[in-house]
Order: sequence, then structure tokens, then C-alpha cells
Amino acid sequence: MAWFFAVRPDAAARARILEACAAWRTEHRAIEPLRWTADRKLHYTLRYLGAVDPSRLDALVAIGRAVAAGRAPFALSMQHLGAFPSESRAKVVWLGAGAGSEELAAMARELDASLGEVGFAPDDRPFVAHLTLARLSDRVKLGPLGEAIAARRELSLGAVRVEAIELMESRPNVDAYASLAAFPLA
Repeated sequence: MAWFFAVRPDAAARARILEACAAWRTEHRAIEPLRWTADRKLHYTLRYLGAVDPSRLDALVAIGRAVAAGRAPFALSMQHLGAFPSESRAKVVWLGAGAGSEELAAMARELDASLGEVGFAPDDRPFVAHLTLARLSDRVKLGPLGEAIAARRELSLGAVRVEAIELMESRPNVDAYASLAAFPLA
């Protein structure tokens, strides 16, 4: 089981995301088989922690609370598609962020610094605000999938109001993540 800090879109935003994905699936049935993210797993990751000893929960709660404190809720625009690790070979298809992404990045940087103070290794990768839409079993050359992503590069699904950071836990074979703690922005 892995833990991570995240921001979760509200139900209305998740419905818009799922509607767009359903239309995409219908339109591009011939693209590589994708494993689509379940509704209750949609989130923007701020910091992935991996497997964590449960005895560290109190320290992580204190960090989450401190990062959320003094930050006002904000609007995050959900827009454009991309792929990891690169657009030439995809393993993950994601929905990015426009306005508001700088606030997400600031929270991610603060989390990373605070986590370093309690013994977590820093995240070496640059922060990219993204919400995973689908995964592929193997990295594939984009071909038809790349064309589908390119056709939606300027996709906009509106904005979601970010009101809290959550400490989440993934559990095998469960279609939702568990929220271990929520930290309202105040």
C-alpha cells in the first residue's frame, strides 16, 4: 500500500472528466488498450510517498496541516492532455492544469521540503500538475493514441475549486483510494 498527498476534484468535475473520457473511448475504439482510472481514483498528486510505516502518520498529518494552513482555496483549470514518460512513448495519459497550477506546484515544493526534514528522500522529478486518466500495460509508440492526444491538446474541462489537501492511501484491488486525513485550505 502506498501513501501520497493529493488534491481531489469534486463530483461535478469528476463527472466532466469521465464524460470526456467516455466520448474519447467511443471515438477511438481502435487505439491501444487503456486501463481507465476509476471515478474515485481521480486526483492531482502533490507528492508520492510510496510504502510508509503507519507510525509516521502523525508526522505526515502535521506536515499536511502546516502546508494547508494560510493558503486560500483557489480555482484550478483542468486542461490539455499529455503522456508520461514522454509523448513519443506513453505509459500514462494525463489531464494537465492551467490557471492554478502554480499554487499546486508551490504546495508540492513545500511538501517536498517538509518531508525531507523528517527523512523522506526528495522527489528528483520536476513537478507536473496532472491527473492520470489512463494507463497502458507497456510503453507504446503513440501512433493512433498520439493522434487522439494531439487532437485534444487544447482540451478544457473547466475549473475545479481546490479546498483541501488529502493524505491518501492506495490499496490493491480496490477502485477507490482511502483518505487518511484531509487538510482544508484556510
